[in-house]
Amino acid sequence: MASNLLDRLKNPALRRAAGWVWIGLVIFFLFWYLRRHWSEFRDQAWHLDPWWTIGAVAWAWLRRLLAAWRWALIAQPGPGRLDRATAWEEMRIYFLSSLAAYLPGSVWYMASRIQQSRRIGHGVVKTSLGLVFETGLLLWSGLTVGLLAQDRLWPAGSTFLGLLAALLVILTALALHPRIVNYILGHIFRLIRRPLIRLEASWTWGLGVWILSLGLWLAWGLSLFSLLKALDPAVSWASLLDITGAYALAWSLGFLTIWAPSGLGVREGFLFVLLAPYAAVPVAMTAALASRLVTVSEDLFWAALALLSGGGRTADLK
Repeated sequence: MASNLLDRLKNPALRRAAGWVWIGLVIFFLFWYLRRHWSEFRDQAWHLDPWWTIGAVAWAWLRRLLAAWRWALIAQPGPGRLDRATAWEEMRIYFLSSLAAYLPGSVWYMASRIQQSRRIGHGVVKTSLGLVFETGLLLWSGLTVGLLAQDRLWPAGSTFLGLLAALLVILTALALHPRIVNYILGHIFRLIRRPLIRLEASWTWGLGVWILSLGLWLAWGLSLFSLLKALDPAVSWASLLDITGAYALAWSLGFLTIWAPSGLGVREGFLFVLLAPYAAVPVAMTAALASRLVTVSEDLFWAALALLSGGGRTADLK
């Protein structure tokens, strides 16, 4: 019975149907909530600061650029300096494949990345391992940073959670040493019965990838904080780390929800709950929804730039 259920979940038509049903439920709930709480939105003294709004978009676009650079490092982990032309080829692939994440489920961008990477000579196994590493590191770093906000969900003090997050940051940096990574790779390749591919990179490479992973969440947190400041000048700078942790946790939970396209509805719901202590209800709800639009803008901007700029070996991408 369980195997039959898994086989049905693998059906693309069923996944697409589940995604559309979920989108419909999200839209229905949003209209229902707004109608029920319309008086709170109507009585809110709305204020929109254009400079903070521009800042929110700028931080989001910077985050996507950092994420693309991180992928370039993962895709080209060998010794030596990564030249600009090769880095841009990898970053273009990242920008273009990211659009596939908006299809129902969170795995379509992986298939797109693999297909496009093959056109510049990367094997399926190499790109797949890079994707597993990229996705795993993003989720791990998101949950690690998300500890800063979990005192709202888990009965533990914020100091304890902050120390735990710092400990995980240090342990992860140590775990990215090439010897440890190659040890894990050895077991993986023996398990899948494939020839061993060793990581030929220095520990500096691993530290750089980890620092970029944490930097992504800081840029995301600054973008969300700027949105809140644009709507409510009273939002305090002291809440920046908590807001960053809230976004990291909400994004991670949304990503893990396989039936929600790009975590739609799940991310906004958790974000709304986690932002409640730092802003009024209408402001928190509006910022949670606006963060989705900002995320879409960063995807579209960099994908359009990647298409317009072209590339030496990927000019034929469709």
